[in-house]
Amino acid sequence: MRFTPLVRVAAVLFSMTLLGCPSTPKTPEELAKAEAEAVDERLAERANEEAQRKDAWEREQKAKDDKFWRDAAAAAERSKWEQQAREKRR
Repeated sequence: MRFTPLVRVAAVLFSMTLLGCPSTPKTPEELAKAEAEAVDERLAERANEEAQRKDAWEREQKAKDDKFWRDAAAAAERSKWEQQAREKRR
């Protein structure tokens, strides 16, 4: 099946609109604005990733601290039981 040139042009224009390509070239101001928006978006993504890493690190540290205090409480309890056992033997 052969497409006529008009159908080809229509297909290209239709695909450009689907992809978000403008039909007219952008001005330098529009290009600068788009570039600034892209930079802002990348900075926001980096800040979000950094915040997620920080949150994960804080959760990990809290888990380590909680484990430390649980272990310390268990050791104190064992020490108390051992002391009571020694006193009973006397």
